[in-house]
Amino acid sequence: MKIKPNSPLKVKLSYAPDEHLISAWIRHNFRCGFAHFPFGTCLNYWGLPLQHIKAQRVSGSVINKIINSTSDGEHEKRTVLLNRTNLSLWQLSHDDISDSKELDKLMPRANIENSEFQFKTTWHICSECVKEDKKNLGYSFWHSSHQLASVTHCLKHHQPLKTHELLNKIDKLALPHSYLDLNLDEYQNCEDLVKWSEFVIKVNSSLISGKITPEQVKVEIQNHLKLPNLAKQKYKEKYQKMTDSMFSAIGDKLTNHLFKKVDGKNRNVIWRLFSGRGKQKHIISPIYWLVVMYWLKDELNI
Repeated sequence: MKIKPNSPLKVKLSYAPDEHLISAWIRHNFRCGFAHFPFGTCLNYWGLPLQHIKAQRVSGSVINKIINSTSDGEHEKRTVLLNRTNLSLWQLSHDDISDSKELDKLMPRANIENSEFQFKTTWHICSECVKEDKKNLGYSFWHSSHQLASVTHCLKHHQPLKTHELLNKIDKLALPHSYLDLNLDEYQNCEDLVKWSEFVIKVNSSLISGKITPEQVKVEIQNHLKLPNLAKQKYKEKYQKMTDSMFSAIGDKLTNHLFKKVDGKNRNVIWRLFSGRGKQKHIISPIYWLVVMYWLKDELNI
């Protein structure tokens, strides 16, 4: 069988509950009989560039092409991206996520993200979900909630997620069961990371449903901390002490899971978010907002 390159496509993907967009796209390619073709041939068929597909990317030419080929209208595209990727969390960082091309320009490169954070940005697997999905559906799939940035646990099975350096990217048509024979790395099974995962998944759902809005959260944080719209440079150390208090409150295990230190010091998260100083070349990762929200979750009633 010879695949005609760049064929005009308009298809509808079928989704399992909590299935990631890329997972549904992979399964569609299996149904088309492409399982044994080189990955580059499959990408060429869809008119996609030869790019690696990363779990944390929510925009770019690959995602944009797939979503345009499988969704009708801007509302449906937005709905799929919010529910089937981790785009929803980026609402905390950017006022308008409707323009995916513009968002792609503003998002930091993967190497910049990796320089700031300790957690793995690879694709993640719950081995119990794989077994259950294969039994109930006949196939495994990549779960959207498992790919949310910094999440470490499957809440359904209360199990640490697993990953591998080969899962830094998807460069072949493969579903989670294909990787179970590898010596997978597993996150530490501790209460602090479980609670964090629960919180991130809850915030993601609340943003999708509209139960909370980014504007509301930011105003409430600023008011609670009594922060001005523009901070004087001389108060930067004060913001650092506030940030240090935040990290002390959430504990070392979670702090060390999230952020890499700068010259032995905690990143000045609150200054970066609320000082109003310095032009940002890229939008700030939602992890910055999430950690402050987690610290103040009782005060903000999240």
